[in-house]
Amino acid sequence: MKISNNGISLSEINSLIDSNCVIVGNNAIHDNLPAFLKYIHFVVSSDNIRSSKIRSAIDFLKKNNIFIIYSSKLIRYLNKRLNLHRRNINFFLFIDPKLRNIVSLNDFIQDSIKLRHSTIVAFPSLDYEYNIGSMIRTAYAFGVDAILIPKNFKNFYSPAVTKISTGYNYQIKLIQDKFIDSLRRLKEIGFSLYCFDSLGGENISKVVYNPKACFVFGTEAKGVEKYIMSECDCTIAIPMQNGVESLSVSVSLGIALYDRKYKENI
Repeated sequence: MKISNNGISLSEINSLIDSNCVIVGNNAIHDNLPAFLKYIHFVVSSDNIRSSKIRSAIDFLKKNNIFIIYSSKLIRYLNKRLNLHRRNINFFLFIDPKLRNIVSLNDFIQDSIKLRHSTIVAFPSLDYEYNIGSMIRTAYAFGVDAILIPKNFKNFYSPAVTKISTGYNYQIKLIQDKFIDSLRRLKEIGFSLYCFDSLGGENISKVVYNPKACFVFGTEAKGVEKYIMSECDCTIAIPMQNGVESLSVSVSLGIALYDRKYKENI
């Protein structure tokens, strides 16, 4: 079924959705639009946009001759198809997967050899998309060089993660490889592995970080599994008060990355 005079079909749209090649979220789109520009296939928009950020984005896209489909029927379909109908999203950016900043472990290692300081964040397992988006945004804000995740994780570029991370999932480098093998190779080239565990470990205030550091975080429900913890050089605990046993992973990550940056600068 053709949905536009530009020859874009519903099957093409569904194929892009299945490949996580759709971006939603006012901030994610507005704040990253120049970086996204050459990878945009087309846009689907409501003809009644209230957000000043999206109106500004539309003006920018028009000036750069990006094809925009105005269709309330298609907007309703996309909200239902992406399970976004409760939020009533009215602007969708469809992009080329080449926008993704995916690097091989070998290429990252070659680049990191030239660096005195380097920071990687490693997640052996990931759960809620909201948490994933928050962690990506935190990592990008503190200048993390790359995120390492297992090969089998599929939702790093989902619309929900892109919205929560405000598009920084497309900016930060992603290494997706065999997890334990990757950790061991990083150790071989001089990285120290720091595991964060709410149940015990060295007080974070006393930790002295290697200039090349990989921070390993587990899920909020299970933490870091013991076989992964055994690969790490140091287990770190963030002290808490008032009976609180754990923090969200994104909050713990922010504390850890701030602690590293602060100690680098004193």
